[in-house]
Amino acid sequence: MLDLKKTPWWDGAGQGVLALIERNRLSRPVVVGLAGSSLLATRLALNHPDKIRAAVLIDGNVYLPFRSLANPDWPATPEERPAVLMRQPGIIGVLQELMLPLLLTSRESAEARVKLMPVPQITVNLRDETRARAIATSAAAGSDPRAYRYNTELFSSDLRGEFGRLKTPLLELLAIHDDNSPGQGNSTPAEWGEIKLRYPSIPLTVVPFENTRSYLTEEAPQELDRAIEAFLAGRPVEGRRSAEMAARPSPRGAVLQQLGATKISITYGRPQVSKRQIWGQLVPYNRLWRAGANEATYITLSSDVLIEGQKLAAGSYALFTIPTENEWTVIFNRVPGQWGHFYYNPEYDALRVKVKPQTAEHQEWLSYDFELLSPTSASVVIRWEKMKLPIRVELEQPKAASGN
Repeated sequence: MLDLKKTPWWDGAGQGVLALIERNRLSRPVVVGLAGSSLLATRLALNHPDKIRAAVLIDGNVYLPFRSLANPDWPATPEERPAVLMRQPGIIGVLQELMLPLLLTSRESAEARVKLMPVPQITVNLRDETRARAIATSAAAGSDPRAYRYNTELFSSDLRGEFGRLKTPLLELLAIHDDNSPGQGNSTPAEWGEIKLRYPSIPLTVVPFENTRSYLTEEAPQELDRAIEAFLAGRPVEGRRSAEMAARPSPRGAVLQQLGATKISITYGRPQVSKRQIWGQLVPYNRLWRAGANEATYITLSSDVLIEGQKLAAGSYALFTIPTENEWTVIFNRVPGQWGHFYYNPEYDALRVKVKPQTAEHQEWLSYDFELLSPTSASVVIRWEKMKLPIRVELEQPKAASGN
């Protein structure tokens, strides 16, 4: 019976791999997981460092984000996760195995089914539509209704808390989807950003492959081979740095300001008002907002500063807000690689401050600017529609030496 607190199918898969190693007398092989099977590769690395030399995850997940039932702006707790999962439409498919006999789909019916699938669904993992349909057809032709179990157990799993005991070197090759990909904006970059923040000293290497989709074996085979070779040889690992951006309804923007020797930069998406009601409707009150569009807004500080009088250390932060009619909460969050606010986790907040919004002249495109400049201070001002929000930034002044 379905039990979202147990993973008997993935447990069995792990036992099968260990039996394969034993039967073939393999001496600490490298295990590789692609997409969903990364869960298995990670479990083997965590639980059997004596049997596994290293693990390579190709755009792998060890946690799928679901939002809390009590507060949709926060991630679901482990205790909430089973209840949240049962509300997901995809989980209903799992129950089909209780009603369907074990059936093998014919090649003809698989081809017919895949032919009807829309292009975005087919190309989410691979840009080449013809090749993607061929892979999907092969998978469907060999499908088994019981395979729903693997997906369900994957959805219910959360290995993040177990990485503190990782001893086996692990490489995550992270697909950063191109702008035209239906898979753009997924949770994977933020997931691995959280793990790196929580456990900075574990043998985990995360390498981005920009402008790709999930099947790096097809999208970037040569770079993939070089990355794995370097990892296993103990050399620095390089991925792919070739970010390309398509035309967007909300274009990217960036501003830079220097205060003394401190550089402050902000990157953000610029949505348009376009005759919409913004405050309280498009941007709801009392809910988390990314303060921009598309990717999360990021502010980068080259040295420590004071934000509204409170210290914030040098670094790069995702900037979120919680608007209300009379007062906003401004949040600086440490997790890199976030898309919007959909994967926000308050556990990694570095600072929260309260700021009052002000009425302003109409601003059609959202903007960030620096105003009220002095040699040691400025206001970061968010403007959109008929609102502006000034956030005070100051350099820390050195304390005067005390006399004897």
